[in-house]
Amino acid sequence: MKKFNQFFLFTIILMLSACQEEQTPESGLRSYVNYTHSTNATKDGFIELSTGDLRAALETMDEGQFDTFIEQMKHSIQKDFDINKKNCQELKCFITYTIEYDAQSKGKSVYSVDVRKIAELVKEDEKWKIASVENVKSYYEGSSELTPDDFSQDNQGVMPDDMSGAQP
Repeated sequence: MKKFNQFFLFTIILMLSACQEEQTPESGLRSYVNYTHSTNATKDGFIELSTGDLRAALETMDEGQFDTFIEQMKHSIQKDFDINKKNCQELKCFITYTIEYDAQSKGKSVYSVDVRKIAELVKEDEKWKIASVENVKSYYEGSSELTPDDFSQDNQGVMPDDMSGAQP
């Protein structure tokens, strides 16, 4: 009976450890990108996912600046996320990735955005965290002619140029 209990306990521990997904640089980046486009993103959440200069910038960012960024991201719908290239060492990783999303105004897609970025991730406390994100190339494609009314303050729309500098 004692051997059965030990075997049962060993089996439970093995199953629990198998269920826990090891965090990789790719999964850390994916978490960050998904969080960026989530409707419940908070400043504290971004701080938890970041490290280094990015974390310091977020911690000192006033609520108005952060709210502007979040408001802009609420008007985008992520369509695609691809990892293009990675260069990783034991504690640091650079990943080039492409994200595609639709920017919306008045409830309709106004333009599609395709952005290539390079993220620097650092392993900290057994988690891969974002240290920096740099835009490499951006491509905007409008579905129709854009007018200033599409982006009025009342509408809460987002102009493409407003998106470029608004990333934590």
